[in-house]
Amino acid sequence: MQNQQAGLGEVVANAIEEAQKGTIPHIYANGFTNALGSGDIVVVLQRNGPPAAVLNLSFTAAKSLSQKLNELIANLEALTGNTIMTTDDINNSLEKSRK
Repeated sequence: MQNQQAGLGEVVANAIEEAQKGTIPHIYANGFTNALGSGDIVVVLQRNGPPAAVLNLSFTAAKSLSQKLNELIANLEALTGNTIMTTDDINNSLEKSRK
C-alpha cells in the first residue's frame, strides 16, 4: 500500500514538473458546469466565470474521480475540523441573505 501511494505521489510530482515546463497544460478552475452525454461526462472548467477548459470523462473515470475527490476533501475536513462549503451552499446562503 505504501509503495502504491509513493508511486501516486511520484506521478503527481512528475505531472506538476511537466506542467511547470509547459509540456502539459496547467489549468486553474474555481467553477464548473457539467453535462451528461450518451457515452461520457462533459465538464466545462471555469475561471471566474468564463470557460477555461473542457474535460470529457468516461462514466467509469468520472465516478472514480468523484470518489477520490470526496476522499481528499473528507481527509482535509477531518484534519482541519472545518467543513468545506460547496458552491450550492454558498449560493443558497447568499440567496437567503437577499430576502
